[in-house]
Amino acid sequence: MILVGSISLSLISCSASASKLNTKLAGINLPDPPAYLRPVIVTDPALGEDPVLVAARERQGRLLCNGRVTKAVVDWKTLQSFYAGVTK
Repeated sequence: MILVGSISLSLISCSASASKLNTKLAGINLPDPPAYLRPVIVTDPALGEDPVLVAARERQGRLLCNGRVTKAVVDWKTLQSFYAGVTK
């Protein structure tokens, strides 16, 4: 009888803790994505266009994308640290 009561009390305590945790996580309002997460648009080459110009345009697009990925990784690591309870 005592065992059943203590198990019930433990389950109620866990349930209350879990509901507080879910409420806290569900209440997080993240801002809109930063501007650097927008897609990079590179126009398709035109028929007869100089291949050097096409390559330069493609390279510029890759550089923009790589810069954005680098910034996104920094942001990801910042969030990761925040949720792990690590502060800088």
